[in-house]
Amino acid sequence: MDLFINLGRTGYANSFGDSLRNKENTDTTIGLEFQYPLTNRDARARHKRATLTREQREESLENLRDLARQDVELAYIEVKRARELVDATATTRKFQEEKLRAETAKFQVGRSTALLVAAAQRDLLESQVAEVRAITNYLSARINLYMLEGSLLEHRGINAPGRQPAAKKH
Repeated sequence: MDLFINLGRTGYANSFGDSLRNKENTDTTIGLEFQYPLTNRDARARHKRATLTREQREESLENLRDLARQDVELAYIEVKRARELVDATATTRKFQEEKLRAETAKFQVGRSTALLVAAAQRDLLESQVAEVRAITNYLSARINLYMLEGSLLEHRGINAPGRQPAAKKH
């Protein structure tokens, strides 16, 4: 809101001195200028934009939480699958050990060949390698799960600043 007053004087005469003495030609203007947007659209638009931006950020955070939750769930499923694979490869290795013992016993009594014994040894070695790979994959899956859920350091006995020491888990 603006308030203004303009005072002015004009004078017409043959000389400068006469124009100052002439009181008839004085102009005075008083005015009031008021400006206010009736609908306040700019402020409402900024408010709506800010509200929508906040809602969008909240939705983005919720999406990130969902993605993190999903990552942890998938990592947990992978740990379970890897554990089952360790059990399966251990069973296969035990079977291959028995197969090698049987083939060796047959070879000692002359009922098998060295080629069959070597094949049984190869199968046992392959099953041992597969078991070690399965154990390695299981340990990697556990590390990934702990990392995703945020407890990797605690499982290693390392604590964040300000936290109580955790009991070491195996």
